This record gives sequence, C-alpha cells and structure tokens, in this order.
Amino acid sequence: MGAVTKLADGQLCPNPRCGQNNPRSVTVCPKCGTEQRQLLGKGTVLKGHYRIESVLGCGGFGAVYKATDLRTGKFVAVKENRQHRTFVRFAQEANLLTLLNHRHLPRVHETFLDTVTGKAYLVTDYVEGETLELFVRRKGKLTWGEAKPIFEALVDAVLYLHERGVVHRDIKPANIIIVAPASEQFSVPDLYSLKRLAFSKHLRRGKKLIQHFVKGSSTGNGFIALERGSNRLAGVWSDEISGQRWHLWVRLSGSKVKGWWCECSEGQSGKMCIHLLALLALYCEEPSVFTPVADAPSPPVALVDFGVAKVMEPVNPSRPHSSSVVAWTDGFSPPEQYRSDIEVDSKTDQYSLAATLFFALTGEMPEDALTRLERACKGEPTLPPKLPEIPDAVWEAINRALSLDPQQRFLSLNDFWKAACGGEAKSPKISKVSVKEPLRALVSQLRHRVPFLTPSHSLSGHTDTVSAVVFSPNSLILASGSFDRTVRLWDFHDMRQLRVLKGHEDSVLAVVFSEDGRRLGSASADKTVRLWHLGEENAVVTLHGHNEAVLTIANSPCGEFFATGSADGMVRLFGWKDGHLVWRSEPLGAFVNALAFSPDGKLLAFGCADGVVGFLSTRDGKRVKQLCETGLSITTLAFSPDGLYLAVGGEGLGVQLWHLQERRIVRTIHPKLLGSRGWVNALAFSPDSQLIATASMDEVVRIWKVVNGKLLRTLKGHKGWVTAVAFSPDGKWLASGSSDKTIRLWRLT
Repeated sequence: MGAVTKLADGQLCPNPRCGQNNPRSVTVCPKCGTEQRQLLGKGTVLKGHYRIESVLGCGGFGAVYKATDLRTGKFVAVKENRQHRTFVRFAQEANLLTLLNHRHLPRVHETFLDTVTGKAYLVTDYVEGETLELFVRRKGKLTWGEAKPIFEALVDAVLYLHERGVVHRDIKPANIIIVAPASEQFSVPDLYSLKRLAFSKHLRRGKKLIQHFVKGSSTGNGFIALERGSNRLAGVWSDEISGQRWHLWVRLSGSKVKGWWCECSEGQSGKMCIHLLALLALYCEEPSVFTPVADAPSPPVALVDFGVAKVMEPVNPSRPHSSSVVAWTDGFSPPEQYRSDIEVDSKTDQYSLAATLFFALTGEMPEDALTRLERACKGEPTLPPKLPEIPDAVWEAINRALSLDPQQRFLSLNDFWKAACGGEAKSPKISKVSVKEPLRALVSQLRHRVPFLTPSHSLSGHTDTVSAVVFSPNSLILASGSFDRTVRLWDFHDMRQLRVLKGHEDSVLAVVFSEDGRRLGSASADKTVRLWHLGEENAVVTLHGHNEAVLTIANSPCGEFFATGSADGMVRLFGWKDGHLVWRSEPLGAFVNALAFSPDGKLLAFGCADGVVGFLSTRDGKRVKQLCETGLSITTLAFSPDGLYLAVGGEGLGVQLWHLQERRIVRTIHPKLLGSRGWVNALAFSPDSQLIATASMDEVVRIWKVVNGKLLRTLKGHKGWVTAVAFSPDGKWLASGSSDKTIRLWRLT
C-alpha cells in the first residue's frame, strides 16, 4: 500500500450529527443548513492508510475525523491542524505525547504534515462513549459516590501526565468521555455463511484449503502477526514466493461481518479473499495465537483531546513564550491561561479539574475566571453556596483548587484529591495576597479574552504619515511606505531599521513584496511604480504608464505578476521579472483605491471611489462581473486565504463580508462601533482566515472574528489615524501604520 494521500470527492459537513458528504461546490449543507468549510471528503485516505469515515467535531484549527486505520481495521481519531506553519513545534510536542501509555488516556499514534492537503494531523485512539457534559445534562447532577470513581480515574491520568512534564490545558466535561465496559467476547460466523461475501471458488474447495492457508504452505507462506482488538481481528500475511506482505483485517458485530480489508489484489475487489477467510478460520481453531490489544482507554472514563497539550519546560527569558497556542474554555480555565506572558504549569489542570468536578456535582457550569475576578474585585463571593448533599471536605477542596491566585491552590493535584477524599493536605506557606489591586490590573489586561495580549512595540523613523505596511514572505522583514516619499525596511524582531529606499518624488501610497522576497514594489503619488531589487544596493526599475497617482498595488498568488490601480481609473498588470506590461484594463470610471487577487489567481477584485466592487480576469484584464455598487467610497478589500469570502471596507460601510459563491453579504462588521470617525482605511485577514483586523480613523486597530462578526479585541496606542494593517504570513505578528508617523507591532500567540 502506498503512503500517498488520495482525496475522495466531496466534503463532509462540519456538523457531526449530520454526516452528509456534499459536493465541493456546495456552500451550505442541504440536509442541516450548516455552512460548509471545505473539509475532507468521506473515503479520503490520508498517508495511504487513514480512511476518513465521518466528522467528530470542528473548530478554529480544523476538524477532528473518525477514520479507519486500513492496516489494522482499528478506528482512530484524526485531528487536523490547519495552522501548518506551526507544525515543527506541533510535531515536537506531539512526538513526546506518543510516548504516553495510560489506561485512561488515548494513545497518540503519530503526527504528520500531509503535502497533498497542506495540513498537519495528529492521530490518536478513537474513544466511543458519551461525554461527561452530555451525561450530566441527560442524567442530572451526580452524587459524590457516583462522581468519585470517575474523578479518581481522571486524577490518576492527569498525575501521570504531570509526572512526565505534560500539562493537558483543556480539561473540561466535553473532553471527558464515559467509557462503557467493552465486551470481551465476539463470535466468528461459520465460513460457509459468508457465501455472499467471499469468492465461491475458495468456499467450494472447503475447509481443507482454508486450513492449508492457516498453517502456511511448505514455502513459508502464512501469518507473521495476529491481533485481536475490540470487535476486530487483524493480521499480516507473508508470501515468501513474491516477497510481499499484506495487512488484512475483519471487523465484527456480534456474529456478523461488518467490514474487511486486505491489501492483496483479490481483497481489493470487494469480495473476501482467501487470506481473510484464513484469518477467521484460524481464530475459530486457535484463538490463543491472537495477541489481545486495547483499542481504546479503559472504563470508566477517558481524558481526550491533546490538541493544546503543553510540554512543561523552564521559562527562557531570551525568547518569546513558547505556548503553542493561547487557548481556554470559559468556566474551566484559570485566569493565567488567558495570558500569553505566563508559562502554564500543573496548577492550570488542577483548576480545570476542580471546575469540572463542580459541574458534575452541581449540574451547573462554573462562571468564567474573568467574571470571578471582577466579583473578587467588588468583594463578592466567587462561588455559589454549597449544596447540602456535597461533603464538606469535597467542597473545601474545590474552593481552594479554584483559587484565582495559583499560589493559593494545592501544591499538587495529588494533594487536591487527598483533601477531597477527606485526607489532609498542608497549605503552602505563603502570605495571603491583597486581592483587589492585582485583580483589577489583570481584569484590565484580559477583558477582551483573545490571544492578543502582548504589549505593542513601536518603530519610529518616518517623518510623515505611514501609509503602508507589509511583511516579507518569510516573516523576517517588515517594509513600510510613507508620505515622506521613502520606503523603509525593518528587522522588527530586533526593532531596528535596515535600509531606507529613496527615489520617489511624491508620497509612497502602497508597497508589496514579490513571492520570493527578493523584490519590493512601491506605488506612489508621483504616478510611478518602483521595483527595488533588495539583493543589490542600487538596483531599481521605474515603471511609467499611469496618468495619475498610483494608489494601490497587489501581488499575484503565482508570484509572477503584480497589479496596480490608479486615480486615472485604470488597472495594469506587470511581470515581476522585468517589469513588462502584460495588460491594462478598460477605464473603470473612478479612482481605483483597492486591489486584491483571488487565492486561485484567476480573478482580480477592484474597489473604486464611486462604490463599485467588481472583478477582472487576470488572463486578459477584461471586466468579468460586478459584485456590488455601494454608493460609498471603497477604501480597502481582501480575499480570505481560504477563498470563501471577500471583505470590503470603506466610508461608512464598516466591513461587508461577502460569500463569493453565493454572491451575498453574510455579515456586516458592526459599523456603529466604528463611529463617525470610522472610515475603514485598511483590513487584513489572518493567515488561517479566522480573524479580520481593521484600521480606522479613530486611532485604533480592531480584531474581529470572521465566523460571527464578533469584536474580539481593540488595540490602542496610535496617536493618529490608523492607515494600514497587516498580519505576518506565519501568523505571529500584526503590524499597523498611522498618521502619527509610527508603526506598531503586536506579538500574536
């Protein structure tokens, strides 16, 4: 079997309860109405052996799929990481997780970056059962007697993680699965009852031939590996004559065959081959030769989802904090987990486990840490009164483990559990801290609850408005353009200026890097475009042609071309290699303020001062369609990297988010929040298409969530209009330029 990924037709609906496999062209599931996210199609085989069966869940980083490992017939969970630029770090931590082996944790089998899909994947055991969240919602709150064996198993699993330097970081009822006891018995059907499923030529020769294959021929043919899992048999057959080895398996339910696979040619034809019949016959005759294996964690419970697990390590002040992602769940994450400047430790899991126990015993979700912080600042209780049926020792242990100050919690999770079970755990010898002032400061820092928590850095050097900012493709250099007629290159990691590019005779209005990062294009009010060859000191090409100021410039996805838009109402396409003119558009009737290439490179979107948004063909520059006519000046537009949306911003519009296939506005990012000074001067999508940053006249940058248009964060610091904004290609930085002559950078975790 090859190790190449084979994509199946269609896309699975993101709704796990739906299960529909829709055509790729569908944007909304016709069965359940869920917006589609271009997930893998049912039947896709990743890396040659993980066959996608269904969707288990879907989040910002991608989907979690149920899949069959075609080598063994075992069900596995395949977690997708769409942020593949973080794969090196992701793989390092996941490789450590593969060494974990505990009866209440799913095994992590492997991680890999798939070159066909361009995404990273984490493969773990598939755990079948009901989450603790659904279990409590269905059954009602648990008694301490009911909860104790569940949490005893959880504590054992989490202590195992902590002893090996791993913090789970996402303990919550939705990540705890109640595992039903597995049946140790399953029966194999009589071989002749498989007449409909097998080749008749094999069955006609009867049991004698089957036994021949079971025992192996004189040439050494036979099984070299056999295992019995939960409702499945698997083996590896060796054919000494051809030197081939074939993986095969049969999945059973009761005494019925529910599925099978063999890598031999007959096994690929849809019928059961002789090797599969031999596997069943051997189990009937000699079941003891099959090695029993655990396909999933042991009852009563499993702690799942290592998507944000963190390997504990000493803080290194010489580098940025190394958390793979700032992630939290309101109600179950402690205050420190909302911050990017603190390394989490085992007390994070202690808080989360105590919050989960609170939920199990009360049936109520605990309030989120920030709300509890605000209550503490006001001197109000941060937890509700104890229910009479909860033992005092349990409630006191929960209270202490849910301390907002990590230093007030138990020294270890083991101490927490001993205290809950009525034992003694010594309090840490630290002084009681004053709550109000530290907590007020923390609430102020965390109030927007998104991972944009690192204070901004400022770059100074321009002597007039900064009109444009752009990162190099490798995210190492920042380029800026200004009304001071210069382009400046910055090493923003070291906060120093590298070069000043001079030559324009009027304001620089836009800048763009070539795909290889070796050239930089700048557009100017002097009616020219300059191509700067960055590897050579004075190499520059000046391009003429526009009759008025060149207002905007954009790079094509293929890296061969760039386009310019001008106050003369024209769009021109040039080649990067020598600056030759490829085509020019017909007059569009108004200033061309904004341009953006579609991710597939087939269309060039334009936005004009008369409110028209339309598309040109990149092949010949012909106008192919018009999207809208707002009647208000368009100042900026951008395609989402996944190609689903076009965001349009301008005077009084806020930001309109257009679904391209449906040609409709799916949401408008609240213009009322932008106010009378709220022209959207610039916008940018994050590399994962999950966020939009907007720059406006009211001196702030705002971060919005694409999926619902929710305002996540307001970034302040500029003392003038914000004129430009850009995400770095690696997703780690956000840059903004302003009329205050500065550039600000925020570190994104």
